Amino acid sequence: MSRISTSHVGSFPLDYSEESEVRIFNDMVNLGIDYPPVPQLRNFIEIFLDPLVEQGFLRKEKGLYIVVREAKGEAEALEIPEYKIISSLTPKVKDKVKGVKACITGPFTLASYIFLGEVVTADIMNSVLRDKNYVLSFLVPYVAKVANSLAKLGYDYINIDEPVLSVMVGARRILFNYTREEIVNALDTIFEKIGYIKIRGIHVCARLPKLLKPILLSTEYINLLDHEHYDTRENLKFYTYEDLESSDKHIAVGVLSSKKPKVEDIKEVKEMIITGWNLYRDRLLIVKPDCGFKGLKGSLGDEAKEYELSLMKLKVLVEAVEQVNSEL
Repeated sequence: MSRISTSHVGSFPLDYSEESEVRIFNDMVNLGIDYPPVPQLRNFIEIFLDPLVEQGFLRKEKGLYIVVREAKGEAEALEIPEYKIISSLTPKVKDKVKGVKACITGPFTLASYIFLGEVVTADIMNSVLRDKNYVLSFLVPYVAKVANSLAKLGYDYINIDEPVLSVMVGARRILFNYTREEIVNALDTIFEKIGYIKIRGIHVCARLPKLLKPILLSTEYINLLDHEHYDTRENLKFYTYEDLESSDKHIAVGVLSSKKPKVEDIKEVKEMIITGWNLYRDRLLIVKPDCGFKGLKGSLGDEAKEYELSLMKLKVLVEAVEQVNSEL
C-alpha cells in the first residue's frame, strides 16, 4: 500500500517572530511531520493583503481593507518574510521530510475581506467578492504570482486556503452569480504555471456544500483536496473513491480537532485514519488536524501551554499514522 503521510494546515497559537517561525518549523520536523508547513503566525488575510496596501492598491481604514479606486496596473508578489525564512531552512531538513508546504490565502477568501468605500457592515455581502471582474481580473492573477514566487523558493507542496467557498457556494446556488466554470478557471489559473509542483492542494473547511463537489473535482491543476472531517464527520462521505480516482485527485483527511483544547486519544485518531483508508484507499495521501491551531490561542490562558498542546496533538498524529502504516 501507499504510505499515508502527515501534515498540518499551518497556524499555531504563538505571536509572529523570526525566532518562533524557526522554532515551530524545527519542532514539526523533529516530531516527524512528513510535510511541515510554513508556520502561520500572522493573520492569514494580512499576510497577503498588506503587500497590496504597500503597492497602493488598497488602504487600511479602521482595520478594514478598502479598494483604492484610482490605482491602476497589476499587483506584484512582494517578498513575504516567513516564506523566505523557512525556504532557507529546507535544504537542512531535506533528508528528514518528504517536502515542505506553503499555504496561500485564495482570491475568493481575500475578496471577502476587501470593501469598496463606505462600509456599513463588514460582511461578505458588502465585500468585493460581489465584483467578479475585480476578483477574476485582479486578485486571481495576484495570487497566481504569489504561488509562482513560492515555487521558485523551492516549496514542493503549495496549498490554497479558501474557507469562504463553503459559504459562497451553496447547496442550490452560488452567490454573486459566479458560474462553476469561472471558479474552476480561477483556481486552475493559480496553479497553471506551477503544474510541475509535486502537491497542489486546496483547503476548504466547515461543512461542504453540494455544489462545491463538481467544482473541485473539475479542476485540472489541483491534485489534493483538503477538508475537515474530525469535527464535521459528514464530510467523510462528500467524495467517493470513484470520484477521486476518475478525476485523478487525492485527499487530505482531518483526523483530530483544531478547536478542542485537549489531546485526542491515539486509539480514536487511528480509527479516524482507518475510516479514511477504508473510504479512499490509495487516494488517501495525507492526514492532518482539521484546520490550523490558531483557534487554540487563549484556550488555556497560557501561550506556552497552548503551544505545547499543539505539539502534543501533532505527536499523537505522527504516532497514530506510524502504527496504521505498519498494520495496513
